[in-house]
Amino acid sequence: MSSLPERPNLGHLRKQAKELLRQYHANDPTALAAFRQYLPAAKDKSAADLNAMPLGLRDAQSCIARQHGFPSWSELKHYVEGLRLAAQTSTSTEAEKVARQRYDRAQRAYEQARPRTAVPFESRTFDKYVGYYQLARSPSTFAHIFRDGDRFFEQLNTEKRLGVRPVEFFPESETKFFTTRVAAQISFVADAQGRATCLVFHQNGYESPATRVDRSVVDRYEAALEQRLKDSAPGPGTEAFLRHYIVGCEKGDPNYEDMSPPLAAAVRRIQPTIIAKRHQRVGAFKALAFKGVDRRGWDVYEATFTQGQVEYRIAPLNADGKAISITPRELP
Repeated sequence: MSSLPERPNLGHLRKQAKELLRQYHANDPTALAAFRQYLPAAKDKSAADLNAMPLGLRDAQSCIARQHGFPSWSELKHYVEGLRLAAQTSTSTEAEKVARQRYDRAQRAYEQARPRTAVPFESRTFDKYVGYYQLARSPSTFAHIFRDGDRFFEQLNTEKRLGVRPVEFFPESETKFFTTRVAAQISFVADAQGRATCLVFHQNGYESPATRVDRSVVDRYEAALEQRLKDSAPGPGTEAFLRHYIVGCEKGDPNYEDMSPPLAAAVRRIQPTIIAKRHQRVGAFKALAFKGVDRRGWDVYEATFTQGQVEYRIAPLNADGKAISITPRELP
């Protein structure tokens, strides 16, 4: 991993990416080695296989970002652009406030992506963390923390239903653990008696807290979900939200006030491009129909437009009645 200079220049980093791509097309061994080491899609591939891959500028930019310890080019870009704003004591425009928020997130993503080293840890000490935790941003999501001998694991209820195997974590301190599967960590907060009361997920530049709950809370939720699956019943508020969301996207002004902050930020980023172009393709909104509940507990809707159809999958609304995640897919 390479360190950024004290005052990194985005233009220079772009030139580095272009030069790396040029070297790749010239079959330069150094460039091939860089792609193998830092680009997940190129990991451990032979020179012949690498040459057969249609790598482009985005891949080279991703490679440069990962060389400097960032999980993506966009995070590196936000970090570099935010350095100027970080020196300011205040921001004067909305654009600068957004840029600073992106910079703060990029800083966290950079820290989360750095290499970790496991430290000695008494396995039985982990028992005070074992249990179930409910995510604040997604009350329908529960993390199960457990120990198997001297190995420590985490599994989300949503992933367990889909057959995803538990994630193993390794100690980097008495209270913080990391996984090698992705750039992510969990940390625990304990009470005066040393018993964990909550944990925090550190991933993708976000910090997501989860409160410890009794297993009975999880069991009740899972039983209610099984009943919803059996009855094919939508969750409270999802249809009303989606109707407002679709109409708002048509007008170029989604109902951000009905979204959690991370979802609102994500929608703002893609509204002028991806969302706007989708609505140009599918035409005017006509109708919305509930189709069922998937194994994650997300409601599935089908929206009909004058020139096409879009499937929307939406997670249960949070405790404040706000949407936390939406996945649209244009239907053939």
